[in-house]
Amino acid sequence: MNLLRISYFLAVVDQGTVTAAAQALHIAQPALSRQIKTLERELKLTLFESTGNRLKLTEQGEGFVSIARHFMHQKQAAEKAIASLRAGKIPCIHVAATQVTIRGLLSPFIAKTHPDDPVIIPKATNHFAIEDALHAGSDLGILPTVPSPHVASYPLGDAPIYAVVPEDHPWAEYDAVSIKQLAKSTLIVSSRRAVSRIIMDNALSEALIQPARLIECDEDSAIIALASAGHGIGITSLGTIPAGAVALPIHHAGTLKITLHAVWSPHHFAQQALRDLSKDLADYNNAA
Repeated sequence: MNLLRISYFLAVVDQGTVTAAAQALHIAQPALSRQIKTLERELKLTLFESTGNRLKLTEQGEGFVSIARHFMHQKQAAEKAIASLRAGKIPCIHVAATQVTIRGLLSPFIAKTHPDDPVIIPKATNHFAIEDALHAGSDLGILPTVPSPHVASYPLGDAPIYAVVPEDHPWAEYDAVSIKQLAKSTLIVSSRRAVSRIIMDNALSEALIQPARLIECDEDSAIIALASAGHGIGITSLGTIPAGAVALPIHHAGTLKITLHAVWSPHHFAQQALRDLSKDLADYNNAA
């Protein structure tokens, strides 16, 4: 199959019309239409059907989209591998992670790297989609959950879950708080999509505790800001706390925490480099 024609097909899918795709690709519309027709003949599939002035994907076309994207990802991965072979090392490592992991672990770690190290490029990703991101351009993922058996992995250690209070709060002098101390408090928490919220809900349920009120916010820096302003007790795994607030570990049958794992494809061309980076991340996280 001709990868250029496949890229043209995806451009039409993404742009919505042949005209828009031709403009984006900087080629003439008739030439693009011919390339799509040639691709259909090569595949022996009908990819589009006309509906007025627009093209609509057929059932065969819809089925081919994921195949086409896979081919283009493989092409990009091959080009990246070849470039790394020429350079003798991997120049960039794309890392999929949650926003909290990027802020709390990756960004501080990146600040400690050297100019000769690979450039680490984080991409904020929902934790449900991190393993999928390994098939869509990311070299490495950082999971706040247990990895599947289909990926290579390396344990990075734990990220504690904190209760954040203003610096003038009565708890500010404590070393930690128990889950029972959160009873009857207003808690500022992430939505149930977040791993920290799932762990917190389970701990509250086990302790038979019902908070007075829950305020949901999916931005951890805003959770900390709201807690600093006295709107409630912030619950976050982001350990970087600005002046004016105090972060206290939460105890419930041990410290509440998220266990992090680095994950990558077992077929990645630079497995050793990814394993080495994972070890460095683990050392940094565990020393923090």
